Amino acid sequence: MRSLVHYTIVLLLLAAGADAGDSCCKKRLQRLIPDAAAVPPDVHDGQPRLVVDPDPANVRPESWDDEDDGPWEPEMVPNPAFAWRPPIVPNPEYTPPTLATELEEEARKAAPWVVLGVGLSALIEAAQLPVEALAGLLRCAGASPSLVYFLDTS
Repeated sequence: MRSLVHYTIVLLLLAAGADAGDSCCKKRLQRLIPDAAAVPPDVHDGQPRLVVDPDPANVRPESWDDEDDGPWEPEMVPNPAFAWRPPIVPNPEYTPPTLATELEEEARKAAPWVVLGVGLSALIEAAQLPVEALAGLLRCAGASPSLVYFLDTS
């Protein structure tokens, strides 16, 4: 039992040192991006980009004079039903990752799982469950008879 505690402590220390890397936290440059220079059209899919403000206060003032003030135009607001998206273009700042960078990133992703697998293997080894007890547990759990027979004969 004492060795099981030691293996558990080693497993926890190894898991604490496992680093998933900063690849999940920092923003990577994307290969394709929305075109920043694209200008939305005035009408898209039958929906205007701007609509008259539905606010009841958005009416022509009584003191408005077309000759002095020019023609009155109601205030326009963005249309919530306007669903235009800018086109996607290649990112000029994007450089594909090198093979070494990709391998390092994959190793960082796998490190916690490798540590967990090694730790669990060590815990199972430390438990040293006798084969007879394992066969009995499998028999109670409804394991296939051939597996139980294999464990009973070994």
